[in-house]
Amino acid sequence: MGGWPPPKGLTQTRLERGGVEQKDGIEVGAGEQVSGVRLVVAYGTGVLRGQVNVVNGTLPENVRLIIHARRQGSDTSQFRRPVEVDVRGRFTIEGLAAGEYELALGSWARGPGGELRIPEVRQSVTVSDSGEANVTMVVDLAPPKREDAP
Repeated sequence: MGGWPPPKGLTQTRLERGGVEQKDGIEVGAGEQVSGVRLVVAYGTGVLRGQVNVVNGTLPENVRLIIHARRQGSDTSQFRRPVEVDVRGRFTIEGLAAGEYELALGSWARGPGGELRIPEVRQSVTVSDSGEANVTMVVDLAPPKREDAP
């Protein structure tokens, strides 16, 4: 499902062509007629509110954190559009169908400068329909410990 803003409350759960799941979308050539396509969507009004806490360091000003949510058990590997974490570390994702979601925290840098890689942070959360779920994610910027260190 494309377009901006995305349709409120609708989440794509599966895309098929000829009864076969298309995890990476459907390639359509110029002048090609498409048939046998099935798009399965779920409607939801659930809200996910979150807080990202950064420990053992601070992020440079040009680094932005983003959250992706993927509904587990939805037969799709695609994540929803990313939501940017605000300067206070908060984020909100609305219009979620009830279910279990995997959250993935990533980063990107604006402007000049080096690239910062934050440790991968993933977390599961349950969202109820018409309900609100809260989650806290922690980013630890401490350097990884060496295995040979005492």
